[in-house]
Amino acid sequence: MKIRIENLEKIYHTNNVNVLALDNISLELPKTGFVCICGKNGSGKSSFLNCISLLDEDIKGKIYLDDICINELSEVEKRKIRGNVFGYIFQKNNLIHSLTVEENIKISSTLFDDRINEECLKNDSIPMKQYPNQLSGGQQQKTAIYRALVQNKLVIICDEPTASLDYENTKKVMEMLKEISQDRLVVCVTHDQELIEKYADRTIEFDSGRIKKDVVTHAPALEDIESSTLENATKKVHYNKLIKMGLSFFRKKIVLSICFSIIMTFLFLAIALISSYAAFDSKSGLIDNINPDKIYTPNQQIKSVYANGREVFRDIQISENIIQNCKDYLGEDNFAYSINEVYDGVLFFKNSQIPLGEGSIGTKTLRNIFNKDSLDEPIKIQVSNHLQTIEIKLTSTFEGEGIRCDYETSHQYINHSILVYGGLWRNSKVDQDTMSVECYLETGIVYVPVSYYNSQLGENYIELAEDEAVISENLFQYLDYHPEESSYVKKFIRFEDFSNQDFLYTFVDMNQVFENGMKITSYTRDKSVIGRDNFVIISDSKYKMIEEHLQFFTGVSFYGENNEEKIVNMFLNCNYTFNKDQSSNENIDLLLRLGQELQKNRAMLIVIIVSIGIILLLVAYILMTIILKNDSVKIGIFLCLGLSKIQSLFSSFLTLLFIQFVSIIVSLCIGIFAVKYLNYSFITSLYEAGISIFKIDYKVISILISLILAISAVSLLYLFLSNRKKQIKDYFLVD
Repeated sequence: MKIRIENLEKIYHTNNVNVLALDNISLELPKTGFVCICGKNGSGKSSFLNCISLLDEDIKGKIYLDDICINELSEVEKRKIRGNVFGYIFQKNNLIHSLTVEENIKISSTLFDDRINEECLKNDSIPMKQYPNQLSGGQQQKTAIYRALVQNKLVIICDEPTASLDYENTKKVMEMLKEISQDRLVVCVTHDQELIEKYADRTIEFDSGRIKKDVVTHAPALEDIESSTLENATKKVHYNKLIKMGLSFFRKKIVLSICFSIIMTFLFLAIALISSYAAFDSKSGLIDNINPDKIYTPNQQIKSVYANGREVFRDIQISENIIQNCKDYLGEDNFAYSINEVYDGVLFFKNSQIPLGEGSIGTKTLRNIFNKDSLDEPIKIQVSNHLQTIEIKLTSTFEGEGIRCDYETSHQYINHSILVYGGLWRNSKVDQDTMSVECYLETGIVYVPVSYYNSQLGENYIELAEDEAVISENLFQYLDYHPEESSYVKKFIRFEDFSNQDFLYTFVDMNQVFENGMKITSYTRDKSVIGRDNFVIISDSKYKMIEEHLQFFTGVSFYGENNEEKIVNMFLNCNYTFNKDQSSNENIDLLLRLGQELQKNRAMLIVIIVSIGIILLLVAYILMTIILKNDSVKIGIFLCLGLSKIQSLFSSFLTLLFIQFVSIIVSLCIGIFAVKYLNYSFITSLYEAGISIFKIDYKVISILISLILAISAVSLLYLFLSNRKKQIKDYFLVD
């Protein structure tokens, strides 16, 4: 097959410098014969071979095989030419080190079922079952030469094929090349002048990218040698053999493969377990544990900072915020204002249709409190809070627990005094913090209307103006006494001095009651009427204002029936807990706490998963880089044999995919055994109740599969971008 070159030019672009390797080369090579290329290092010899054999396509000019310009053909046609026309013997042996000598030599027949010429192997004792790294340099080079010769290609391209051979083997190889040049073309680069003189039919000397000398020493035979057509059908690739060659990476890199598999296994396992935890559905578990007949009261932990820097921590069951959330999540008629500490909970519903002063008792509470199975006759009870007392007549029953009343019943007080927490005026002890804010708030002061006090004594014993007050002798110590003063005007702690006022819902803002201050006119030693040490006698109008400002309720409550999902949503989103005064079971408390922690930390968990995914991607990138470097020669050989770039890279990509697949299978196997231990050790009671926090389910598996697909997609993109502009020659090792 005759080769004709017209105006061939090759320029290397290195560090913004253009280097002219071939300068306007034009010549014609015969169908047969032994053509030797010589010249100094860097004169363009190897570049010339790479260009005419389509190992380097970034050229100017035209290269013809017979009458076909091969460098202007489609990529598919170029592959056919490389696979059917050219055989390559490289300056470096470029053997695939994960294949045996025999597999290297017969690689073409393995991939394509090509017929090969094994005659050249008969008189050589090269060890066929060994690997290249077990051979000497000369044996490796002979293996590379035999790989090209057995393929029966029409043109043999040789780049210093005998550079690493001894004299005897050099002679043998050259004679073999000389023999096959009788019916095909051999183009050989060599520096050995003796070999040129002895074997060359034609000698072409290069100098600085140009032909310095072109001498024909022996004219080739003029016999008519039939040219092979270029219209060969594309060879059928045996992909099972290609896959096997891809997995041959593990033969020589088993330790490296195991190390990367272990790293990726632990990363996949970490993602699986964290994803399992993040995907845990505490909501459904909570809904299943809500009892329809049970009363539930939200509890909120509050931190508030007073003006002097003191921190106040409180658990509250009622506040403006809690009430509003109940309205938003449950609806106005589905929750009640409550006193939880008595009768399993006394609930006051707005618009209940229960008659004023009456109530309905749950059958469970009826049995527990009154030891009755039915309500034969009405029962009168009293419910008190802060000494405020109402009387309720129980006239009906319902299935469940607690007592239900109408909201307006809570205002039917029968008491004559009120216990006010935080009802002590400001004094030097509070201001100097010898008495803490918490202690101040927890100090209960009984306020009594002057009319009731006088009525108990049978005379108008005390007369008070609206803002005036008489205190008990025990409170005298908090008066900051000055002998020259006959009365004292006192202010109270300001609600505005607290950073968070939610916990003050059940307290009375005494500064609103006594806007101008409480004027203390005297004190009394007589505590027989009140029966307590700390009390204050005030005007009836101020007492009425305190009564209006003081909240009778200690919380808000609701039944689980028909509210399960709404309750769970509110508790999870508002960060409430179940009131411990009620018999909430351990599992629901644990599930709620776990669900709230997950909601709070889910974004962070996602960040951790993404971070591990990025690390996994980085590991895959490093592994892919190592595989590509290790497989560089193999990819180049595949391209020389006529495989497409995608087919050539396929086996390398398959290596990464196989390591990922093994890692994910191992991680899932470990994960299946690990989740049982983790569930048991994490929260034993939930595990014993059949609630699993960690699960290797379809969600986790889908996340891992998505991750593998993402890594594979990125790896394919990396393969494409890193190999897009590579010429075939770039895959081979050069000095």
